[in-house]
Amino acid sequence: MDELHTYRQEIDAIDEQLSTLLNQRMAVSRAVANYKAAHDNHVLDNQREQEVIDKAKARSDREDLKDYHETFFRQLMALSRAYQHSLINVENPINSENKEYPSTAQGVAYLGEQGSFSDKAAENYFGDKINRIPASSFRSIVEGVIQGTWLYGILPVENSLNGSIAQALDLFRDHQIFIVGEVVLPIRHCLLGLPGTNVDGIKKVISHPQALEQCSLYIDQIGFRREPRTSTASAAAELAKTDDRSIAAIGSPQLADCYPLIILKEDIQNPGNNFTRFAVIRSQPIYQQDTDKMSLFCRVPHVSGSLYQLLHCFAQHNLNLLNLTARPMENNPWHYDFYIDLEGGLHQSSVQSALKDVGRICETYKILGSYRHDQLS
Repeated sequence: MDELHTYRQEIDAIDEQLSTLLNQRMAVSRAVANYKAAHDNHVLDNQREQEVIDKAKARSDREDLKDYHETFFRQLMALSRAYQHSLINVENPINSENKEYPSTAQGVAYLGEQGSFSDKAAENYFGDKINRIPASSFRSIVEGVIQGTWLYGILPVENSLNGSIAQALDLFRDHQIFIVGEVVLPIRHCLLGLPGTNVDGIKKVISHPQALEQCSLYIDQIGFRREPRTSTASAAAELAKTDDRSIAAIGSPQLADCYPLIILKEDIQNPGNNFTRFAVIRSQPIYQQDTDKMSLFCRVPHVSGSLYQLLHCFAQHNLNLLNLTARPMENNPWHYDFYIDLEGGLHQSSVQSALKDVGRICETYKILGSYRHDQLS
């Protein structure tokens, strides 16, 4: 018993040294996190981590302990990554309500023209408090927000019938933009035409690809030819400038009030509850205490079980996932990043604990926003 006690005392003394060294290492890790945040670097550096592991194994003078050295340092670096993620993503929330923007910054940018669904979503969220500015593409909205041309942007991110809108999700991953709110909008599609148009004479319909897909059953039943446009409103505006009654547009009923068009048939969308969720974006996050929904992008190692481990991070803290979408990584075929929506706000201890676990597992992850959910506008 005395001999065992002696061994334990030796281990306690070694552990005390390890604790001191761990504190020192984490202090340097904090400085590394600040550098990476300032220079927009990823937390994970695979080459650097492999160098650390190779050096650790080389320092071991016992062949039977080399694998233990590797495991120890892999876990140590996972802790370091989790700490850096917590510093970058959690401990330094930015309340940007008082952020100074360039004097030219104004309004909220939305896709399409007046009367588009994005315009309606912006109106529902902001009311008359802010100017609404049409934009030609998702990318132009994002770039305008980043450059300070617009205070806000609004992007459709998910439809209840067609799922996630990939083009929008990829912009969140690839650009420094953040979600500060959301709007859920019921979608009603109408067939719009010039006055005097007969449905039997229509050969072609034009609209946004999502709208064409959401009305596919009606289109296929009648036998219209489809041609995509950048938005439902731009399709209506284009039709209004022609005198071709063999063309119809698909869009919201409001478009008949915005352009000299008539509603030929209402509610032509496919059966089912059709809602689109729009994200309100800014160039800086706003983290408030009453948020109840979060979005993030995660990249896990391309090995067996990594996605399971990621999902377990949320399950073990009783956090419900609302959306899980895989998005292909550029220049890396068959590798995927994961977009996640979950119930819970950044201020909740269960969410913060889950994110620390996420940081240990993920190669990199990005909090896209913590905001109030909207069930229906």
